[in-house]
Amino acid sequence: MPMYSADKDKFVSSLVISSQAAALRDADRWLSENQYESAYDGDGWLWNLSVEVSQIPDPGDTRRIEWQLRIQLQTQMSAHDLVTQFVLSPDQDARLLSIIGEALVPMAMKPSKYRAATESAARSLMAELLPKVKETFKEYQLKNVKRALVHRWVDENCSFDRLRPKIG
Repeated sequence: MPMYSADKDKFVSSLVISSQAAALRDADRWLSENQYESAYDGDGWLWNLSVEVSQIPDPGDTRRIEWQLRIQLQTQMSAHDLVTQFVLSPDQDARLLSIIGEALVPMAMKPSKYRAATESAARSLMAELLPKVKETFKEYQLKNVKRALVHRWVDENCSFDRLRPKIG
């Protein structure tokens, strides 16, 4: 099935979009099959682990592309979860807990980005990195990070009257 470029006399040499879509499907399937969809932190809390695969221009050669892997850890915690994980104290953090109420506080670690020259190199890199990420993440106790993320969430949501805190 020929595809045409904007220049009607030239054929498109490769399909970037369909290849990227296939790579995303393959990455999701591989994560699921190898149980790399989640990771526990040092506090025992379960985080979602996701990998985004994208194609970006090669900075050294404009006719080539590179594969970029973006590894992200994220989760959500309720006020109850924050108390049971000893991130917040019911006595000392009563006001924070009342502001959170029934909401879920989204938490995300800074994503890690990696590049590979080919799709097969990206697959190999992913197979090498994810077990290490999962094992290393178990070693980190993140109570202070979670607390800082709660404060950031409250600041963002209380600014300009987005979320009216319950005082009491």
